[in-house]
Amino acid sequence: MTILRRFFLLYILFFFCFPMVDASRIQYSLNELWLFTKGDMNDKLVEKVNFPHTWNVLDVMDDVPDYYRGVGWYKRSIVIPETFAQKQVSIYFEGANQELELFVNGKSVGKHAGGYTRFSFDITPFISVGTENAFAIKVDNSFNINIPPLTADFTFFGGIYRDVFLIATAKQHISTNFYASSGVFITTPIINAEKASVSIKTLINNASNSIRKVRVEQKVITPQKTVVMQTSKTIKLLANVQNLENIQNMEVKQPQLWSPDSP
Repeated sequence: MTILRRFFLLYILFFFCFPMVDASRIQYSLNELWLFTKGDMNDKLVEKVNFPHTWNVLDVMDDVPDYYRGVGWYKRSIVIPETFAQKQVSIYFEGANQELELFVNGKSVGKHAGGYTRFSFDITPFISVGTENAFAIKVDNSFNINIPPLTADFTFFGGIYRDVFLIATAKQHISTNFYASSGVFITTPIINAEKASVSIKTLINNASNSIRKVRVEQKVITPQKTVVMQTSKTIKLLANVQNLENIQNMEVKQPQLWSPDSP
């Protein structure tokens, strides 16, 4: 039977930037109040939808052969708070099938191809704080020979079929732009009854034009909230650095091991 760890990692990124900055991460759901149309965006947007959404919910169930594979547009105005003026702002998609292009205030932010991977865009240069911002999303589930899978025994449902979030961070933050990952990667090379070795790789961004110092801190806690191990490291971030790797290692003595009797 595979032996797994039974402890939790509490992960904190402290910023000492002289003066100290707010290191919190703010996340808002963008799932509601979208206007949708199939085809040309110039067509009248008459359908109100929420995410998750697909335009194939009905035509795959009728008696007509095939189903719609083409372009769909989503449109919505979003007020960006003035408190985001000094923050880095990203939009995060958990999944859209299968090609997507995002426009903010009439400008193309970026594109993503592939229906089964999450992705994110940094929209900081495109938004205006304290006012409404126009978001338009083009999604296309047309057959594309360059995007696998090409055939399957399931429907290639078009649309934004998972959650969408707006994420705001300080200029110095754990990365939000590395393949839409958490920016934290944990491996456990050794785990047994005597010890558990834990390696934590953190990707850190500095979106400001000046050098900053941050402290990266990790804690291993038990299910009873007792701290059994803690590390802390201060690092220097160069200006405008992206996905700087910080690796810290810990060793926990006599870890509580997972089992079916004690999951």
